[in-house]
Amino acid sequence: MKVKYIGESFGIDSLTNGKTYMAIEDNGMYRVVDDSDEDYLYSKINPAPLDGSAPGGKWEIVEQKDEIRKAERIDIYALASLASLPEVWGGNEEELREDFEQLLDSEKDLVAAAEFSGKVVGFANIRLRTDYVAGTKSSPVAYLEGIAVLEEFRGKGIAKKLFEFCAQWAKEKGCTEFGSDCLLTNEASYAFHMALGFKEIERTVHFAKTI
Repeated sequence: MKVKYIGESFGIDSLTNGKTYMAIEDNGMYRVVDDSDEDYLYSKINPAPLDGSAPGGKWEIVEQKDEIRKAERIDIYALASLASLPEVWGGNEEELREDFEQLLDSEKDLVAAAEFSGKVVGFANIRLRTDYVAGTKSSPVAYLEGIAVLEEFRGKGIAKKLFEFCAQWAKEKGCTEFGSDCLLTNEASYAFHMALGFKEIERTVHFAKTI
């Protein structure tokens, strides 16, 4: 979403009175790409410098719409938080933030974000694969690397909209086929794929041993 800062300007590279900024809600605060061109957390009620050198001001919402869009750097913290869920990718959020930074810079990857009420509530990541993808005959193939929606926003068709957004991007990149996978125990993911029109190709068992 876009917010306008109204109040006394402060800092060389912080907030300027009357200027509009990109923002996303993050744990009850606004993560804002400020004048430094970096993203920082600011109070939703009274954005002000931490040292108290200026009284700060307030935010005026300029644009807030529910949409599926290409993820941006400002979304990285929210994306990493979602991806760290055990049923998604799991892992350390700091490391996942680094992963998403690379994904956003990659020409072979797309990260789509679902923004609702100024908050990132879901994401999908697809990659253009040129190696063999089971059940496909063309190259490159769009591959669904991950998709997740916050529990309280599930059942609203958001995951389907994320997939459709990704599929359109893949078509524009010349793809005619889509691949994906899920754990055999993940019944919800299996049902989701089947509902989207995927067909089961094969089931595999992975092995490992120490040497």
